[in-house]
Amino acid sequence: DLHSFPTRRSSDLFVTMLLSSAVHAAQIENTLGVFSSFKWHELYQAAASTPTTPSQLAEGHWLGSTVRYLINCATVIVVLLIFGAITPASVLVLLPVAVLTAWSFGNPVMAWTALQHDENGQFSIFSRLVVLPLTLFSGTYFPLDVLPGWLHPLGWISPLWHGVNLARILTLGQAAPAWLPFVHVAYLTNEEIGRASCRERV
Repeated sequence: DLHSFPTRRSSDLFVTMLLSSAVHAAQIENTLGVFSSFKWHELYQAAASTPTTPSQLAEGHWLGSTVRYLINCATVIVVLLIFGAITPASVLVLLPVAVLTAWSFGNPVMAWTALQHDENGQFSIFSRLVVLPLTLFSGTYFPLDVLPGWLHPLGWISPLWHGVNLARILTLGQAAPAWLPFVHVAYLTNEEIGRASCRERV
């Protein structure tokens, strides 16, 4: 019976997997996606020779990435709905939270990538030494409480922790102070840095 499949624990896992997939999509879009447009395919240089402004280039990348985030997250959500792992009402929360999380992670990454002039393996190192630890230590697959106290700030600075915690509060009824969702939203919506830096590089 598909409707008896999800439990509280499995629903929690599915929510975290959705947010994690959004972050990994943002990583790819804003590392190799941005760098290839600067260096390998020179799409930004070609566009810069037209009346297109740097601001429009950065906005175009951001909008294109957002469409791909939506497709990625919507695909995962449809599968979860088919198997009864989430409710239709929770989609109204999960989709925007997932996209906000992707923005919050992806835009600083876009800023960093825009400063790279050569590819010397730094994107692979970034994936292994930044993205993977943030995924593991953001309260996604196990709570921060089981980690040593000195590791907790690593979770707190992670957009994934804010996104996952917000999704749990809004869809699973996780206990939290009334002010905490507003902190999460404020953190996740602070996403202008990437586009500003990309405009400077172009």
